[in-house]
Amino acid sequence: MQPGDRIRVHSEEIVHFRTRGDVVELRPDGLLLRIDEPAQPVFLSSEFITRIERETGRRRATLDGAFLGALTGLITGIAIIAAAEADDRIDPVCGELHCYGAGMYLTSTAVGAAAGALLGSRFTISLWERVRF
Repeated sequence: MQPGDRIRVHSEEIVHFRTRGDVVELRPDGLLLRIDEPAQPVFLSSEFITRIERETGRRRATLDGAFLGALTGLITGIAIIAAAEADDRIDPVCGELHCYGAGMYLTSTAVGAAAGALLGSRFTISLWERVRF
């Protein structure tokens, strides 16, 4: 860890605390950290720091979005089929929507995954590694 590194600090000085910022200076008894708000550097005593992680890079959230979108799409498909099966006007053996249940699950899951991947690709996620302090 060196000045200029982007880090995430965990502390339990008073209550559970987590913040991130840029290292300004390393001291034997702690570190000086420039956090986003306030812009002035803040001294954090090493006696209260429980964990430090350094940012190693960033990645797109495409896969995370695809997973959440697929899950949302699947749940939506299940809800649509359940609502259709509860409708007395549809033949329970081979109703209009009932016969296409598997297709509905697959389609809603695929559409959700595609939408989630598209949305997720617009965001980045920080990658962190634990640092000894």
